[in-house]
Amino acid sequence: MQVAHPVKELKIPSKQKSLTVKGSSRIHMVTGSTTNSTSLWSSMSEGVTIVVMTFRRTKQLLKGPTIRNLVPLNIVKEFYLVWNDIQNHEHIALIRNHFEIQNISHKLRIFVPLQNDLNNRFLPIPDVKTEAIFTIDDDWLVTKENFIEGFRWWQQYPDRLVGFTPRKLDIVDGKGVYEYFSKKNYLGKVKEQGFNVLLPGGGLFFRHSFLENHYWKASKPSELAREHVSKYFNGEDILFNFLLPPESRPPILVAINGVESRPQFEPIRKLSGRMEHIHKRESLIVEFNQMLGWPLQLTHDIQTQPVIPNNYTVP
Repeated sequence: MQVAHPVKELKIPSKQKSLTVKGSSRIHMVTGSTTNSTSLWSSMSEGVTIVVMTFRRTKQLLKGPTIRNLVPLNIVKEFYLVWNDIQNHEHIALIRNHFEIQNISHKLRIFVPLQNDLNNRFLPIPDVKTEAIFTIDDDWLVTKENFIEGFRWWQQYPDRLVGFTPRKLDIVDGKGVYEYFSKKNYLGKVKEQGFNVLLPGGGLFFRHSFLENHYWKASKPSELAREHVSKYFNGEDILFNFLLPPESRPPILVAINGVESRPQFEPIRKLSGRMEHIHKRESLIVEFNQMLGWPLQLTHDIQTQPVIPNNYTVP
């Protein structure tokens, strides 16, 4: 299956009506295409747009700290929810009502894609208000203070990836290696072994322009790699790291207070399921390397010093 170009993907066909839920205001369906780069960049305000893709985890999403602690911040201009479950819309009204109760409904934009696809996580946002994008899984936690700290680091280095969850990818004897870091002496292991990617699922800051200019680049290798993500329903976070420009490397790991990001709910998954997930990722590492080459740059640097003044008040 060939994944459509994001601008076309973002358009809602004329036969597909805007979604209306009884008892709630009209659901925001993303339509049209992105604005031209000149007007887009000149109209951007300071701040950040949060992007979360969700699939049948409404309770975790609404109970989680992203909506409760991060979205209300003044620097967060919009919360862009990718509803990656095109056949089930019944919980969308619940989400709208929750945002209205929290007095943050003006920040909510919901996009229902044309098909369930992990590539949807990186669709460009029409009329985006900020240059900075922060994406995180719907079941992960980043504290308000660490979110602010990461954003300030990104402001210092806006062409780089700035995040909290490192991994080390490699190919050994023709096989992909996807290396986690054990919780015991976590930062020590990261420092010793190094890392070359940051996972979006654990919280990641990056430029919005990376989406259309790089992730959705119109080239045969990139298209083939995205097709593999669709086929395996896995690896969009790895591919994102592969497709970014050289100036984005190496990534910047922010760890002011140790481990900065973690699941807010322990996943219930059998060992066989976890191993299957890892095996898919290891296979995709090899295939992405064959399609795109090896652009990843190993680093041992961990940013443990804040760039926020001690008397800084979180807005």
